[in-house]
Amino acid sequence: GSFGGRTGAEGPSYVPLAWLTHARWSGDLRMLDDHWDYVGRGLLAQQIDAQGRQTFSGDETYRLVMGAAQGYSLEYAWHELAWSANSSVLMRGAAMGMADAARTLGRDPAAFDGLADLAGQALDETFDADGGLLPFVFHTDGSENVAGDVAGAPFEDVSLKMLWAGAISPQEAGPVMDALHAHAGRDDGTIQSPISDRYAGQDVFGVTI
Repeated sequence: GSFGGRTGAEGPSYVPLAWLTHARWSGDLRMLDDHWDYVGRGLLAQQIDAQGRQTFSGDETYRLVMGAAQGYSLEYAWHELAWSANSSVLMRGAAMGMADAARTLGRDPAAFDGLADLAGQALDETFDADGGLLPFVFHTDGSENVAGDVAGAPFEDVSLKMLWAGAISPQEAGPVMDALHAHAGRDDGTIQSPISDRYAGQDVFGVTI
């Protein structure tokens, strides 16, 4: 890939996901076909290592909430210190969709099949924890972690994305959703990660959490 900085991973996957959503709901793949190289570059130019791992972009809107839930500082430099399951989820879902579209359009799906397999490898080998999904795994020393340490709990924004991004089928999602519900499920049927003890009882923007 040739993208870098905050476009090196994660964000560009939303481009093919958006185009694929239009094609799915309209039933018309002509626009996607006409802009194939542009849409596909959103995946092909991302940074991804030989184990399918990708970093955070640094623009993820959920990072502050994840930090509060996992017990890290709210301005933690995730994009410098950790591999991101979210990036792999988006890559896998978008690449699987582009590969299927390529087959429908008579195009070569090999590059997208390869990216989908790589991202799947990362989800299975790096982020899986007894069927649940870890939202991040550290790849370097940082001020609040030792290299190799992993988060002990799933996070709803990332785990639920497995479904809506198309990275996993509903039939295969049981273990991921079970682990998320066990950690973050509430009596009213909603799912929300509990706030870490580090922040419990503190006043944030005039609200006691």
